[in-house]
Amino acid sequence: METRSERGGDVIHLDHAGGRATIALKGAHITSWIPADQSRDVLWCSPLSPFGGNTAIRGGIPLCWPWFGPHTTDPERPQHGYARNLPWTPLGVDRRGDRVSTGFELLATDCPDRLHDLDAEVSYIFDPERLTIRLTSRNNGATAVPLSFAAHTYFAVSDVGTVAIEGLDGATYRDNTRSGAATQQFGPLHIAAETIALFDDAPNRQTFVDPGLNRRIAIERSGPGSTIVWNPGTNAATMADIPAGEAQRFLCVESGCIGTRTLTLEPGGWHTFTTSLRVRPVTPPPVP
Repeated sequence: METRSERGGDVIHLDHAGGRATIALKGAHITSWIPADQSRDVLWCSPLSPFGGNTAIRGGIPLCWPWFGPHTTDPERPQHGYARNLPWTPLGVDRRGDRVSTGFELLATDCPDRLHDLDAEVSYIFDPERLTIRLTSRNNGATAVPLSFAAHTYFAVSDVGTVAIEGLDGATYRDNTRSGAATQQFGPLHIAAETIALFDDAPNRQTFVDPGLNRRIAIERSGPGSTIVWNPGTNAATMADIPAGEAQRFLCVESGCIGTRTLTLEPGGWHTFTTSLRVRPVTPPPVP
């Protein structure tokens, strides 16, 4: 496994029969994923975002851990936890046919200002049309610890206004564009303006079709959890690392455990969360 320098940080490039991927060691952060049958990246990543330094990478798949959003008792703590701002240790690569997997770990001792004794390990499994993310959290301390997290996936889209997310009909979410007002979703979810929809308790599968890129994308969890849908809309103009017009080119559909789905890890306890992203063409290529 070769580590290279890119955008001021260390990254790993994976080229295999199932496609290509790039992972920054900071945050164990996937910044690019191109399955073998896709000509363009499935993920959006800001060209202005460095892969090193103290600022979280904008785009790709940030790992929000061990809390999502602001810290519940200390607002001075980093938004979405500290995992995405720290270097993770690579654990090697396993190649089997058209599948490749790689893992990374973050130990409590790697955290300069740690609050607890939580360790994390993430595995990424790349198939020709699917990416599986497996995140394991362990509490090696003597006290129980609250745990919330999300795989904050930025999907590249042709135009966010043409995408409709299915699989959330009837679910209730906290609308953070309206101070967390409880709102029930009816039918597909469309993005017409700034959207911060926190579905604490959501169905395990969502899908959306991007007609412009000829993609059908499914996001699926292995067990109970949360779905977060985010796009900054015109508020992107206040974010220095989102170029003008680029908010129309990505959609965040995140999977994790937040809000009422926040976990409690008892001393010696552990939890494994698995989610998969599957990409298929809407219209199959013509038969030669």
